[in-house]
Amino acid sequence: MGTSSIYEGPIDKSKLIPSDYDGTDDDKKDESMEQPWKNTKKLMAQYITGSNNNLRGVVQSYIKASGGSQKITQNSKSGIKSTVNLGQLFSNIKQNGLEKTFKDLKLEYKDKDINEVLSELVNIVSYSSNNKEEIVAKDATIETFSEVYSFIEENNMDISCLEYMNEDMFDIIVCKYISSYIWGKMLNDLESRFEQYSSDPNKSIEIECEFKDYIKSTVDVTYNEMKVNVNSFNEGNIYEIINSLYFECYDVLGGSL
Repeated sequence: MGTSSIYEGPIDKSKLIPSDYDGTDDDKKDESMEQPWKNTKKLMAQYITGSNNNLRGVVQSYIKASGGSQKITQNSKSGIKSTVNLGQLFSNIKQNGLEKTFKDLKLEYKDKDINEVLSELVNIVSYSSNNKEEIVAKDATIETFSEVYSFIEENNMDISCLEYMNEDMFDIIVCKYISSYIWGKMLNDLESRFEQYSSDPNKSIEIECEFKDYIKSTVDVTYNEMKVNVNSFNEGNIYEIINSLYFECYDVLGGSL
């Protein structure tokens, strides 16, 4: 599960309101608007405990609390950078071959265990983990390469299969990374509420999969609509392309409350 790392999430700025002030309905509505992180964490807790079944509303509230699609995109620099690195890695393998690409990366792969090679690729794609955002990016990279490893093992292949990856598989890998990163960022910003409100590990996994599937379906559709593909990563403006992709994904997830 993605709940192993817990960080202190964002909090709302406190207001100078007396603790014994009950407030009117309008005041409480204003408080919800002025304390978006508190409200989002409450919605997430309610979803986990079953008193709220509006998954989409939880995600929308999270995007709003993060400052909207533009602000959260600006705060996703490590995810965007790792997405570009990941796409360029596989694009280079497709264009130049496995041996030349790994040689350029100074990566020895012959006679090495597949898992060891993929672990080194993780550190190439997400080479830094000095802050929370970079850790989220690296965790998403680990999760993505774990799926690559499973695919290779299940099909009894070796590392050379990366050279013959088709465009559909490439798209799956990139979308997997982006959706994993968005979910990981959301989970960390909300301080891993699963561990606080759910005592049933199986139920936690089920709920987490619901969020993951919802986010991934949004990323898949947005990715296809923007016509991003393996060749996009050869473009000089690839950072702008991926930045726009993240913005659109967040914008769709944010929707309108």
